[in-house]
Amino acid sequence: NRIKYIGVADDITSHQKALLEGLLSPRRFKLLMDQEVLNPDDVYSPLEFLTDVQSGVFAEIKGKEPKVDVLRRQLQRAYLDHLKNELNPKDSAGPKITFPFGDGGTVSATSRNTDFVAAARAGLAKLGEELPAAIARSRDPLTLAHLRECQRDVEEILNPRK
Repeated sequence: NRIKYIGVADDITSHQKALLEGLLSPRRFKLLMDQEVLNPDDVYSPLEFLTDVQSGVFAEIKGKEPKVDVLRRQLQRAYLDHLKNELNPKDSAGPKITFPFGDGGTVSATSRNTDFVAAARAGLAKLGEELPAAIARSRDPLTLAHLRECQRDVEEILNPRK
C-alpha cells in the first residue's frame, strides 16, 4: 500500500476476468459435453456448471440486505460483459478456440457449437428473475445502482436491440 495506491482494483479485476474466461471458455463446455457422452448417468451438465459459477459471482443478491463491494461489482460486470460478448458477438461465428487433442490432432470449439449459449441464456433468465427481489432488499445506494444496472444489462443481453 505504501508503493501503489492507484490501480490495485484494476490488477484484481484483470485476474478475475482471466479466471472467468477460463471457466466460461468454449473448451470447458466442450469437455462438459464430452463427459455427458462418456458417462450420461453421472453428469455435471453445462447448465449446472454455469448456474454454479453465476451463483458464486452473484452470491450477495441472496443476502438479507445485499451489499456488493467494489471488487465484487467489477467481477459481476466482467461476468455480464463476457456473456454479452459470447451471446451477441460482432462476428456471427463467435471466437474460435483450437486446443490439442489426445491423438496429436486439434479440436476447435466456439460458444456456438457447445451448450454454452443455451446454458447462458437460461442462467441470465434466472438472474433476471432474482435481481428485482435483491434490489427491493438493498439499502446501500451504490449497490442499489449497481444491481439496477445489472438488471438493465441482463435485459439487453437477452433482448438485444437490432
